[in-house]
Amino acid sequence: MPWQGFRVPVVLLATVLALGLFLGSRWIYYKYSYNEPLNQVLKANPAIESFSIDRRKPAIRIVVKLGAVEDIKYTYQNLQKNIQDILGDKPFQIDLQDNRDAPLKKIFYTSQFAIYEAIMQGNFREMAECIEREASLKKSHATIFIDQNYIYLQMQHNNHYLYEVIPRKQDEITENTRQRSA
Repeated sequence: MPWQGFRVPVVLLATVLALGLFLGSRWIYYKYSYNEPLNQVLKANPAIESFSIDRRKPAIRIVVKLGAVEDIKYTYQNLQKNIQDILGDKPFQIDLQDNRDAPLKKIFYTSQFAIYEAIMQGNFREMAECIEREASLKKSHATIFIDQNYIYLQMQHNNHYLYEVIPRKQDEITENTRQRSA
């Protein structure tokens, strides 16, 4: 059946084939350029118990459940570097999951005030003392690491552990808070 000189079934078939070719090539590109290498890196990391990847925009969200680690700062930085090597300039976010129990949640809740005060005022020694004091009251152990970008909080209570990576920059804190509440 012609329509203004074009045969409609041929045009529809060509459109469907072109769209299929485009989407198929895009899927293959992402699978072998990003998905497979990212899956391999995450599976090879002995600290990771499980992970999931959400590729929705604006940033790729990687949820990682960590086992017990010695140094959360080293583990997180290594994980971040490996992901950055694969994704390049693509924005991504790492969400850590751990094995926290009620006492660790309580310690973290009461410690947040000292953490965010330290970020704003720079009194990191007082923050560390406050967190360690709160942890010892609950018969737990807390370790705090700091670099230019993050505060790394690692706590342990019996066989349970808590990991938090808190950005030191105000715009990242706002973005992190917004994403957690969504």
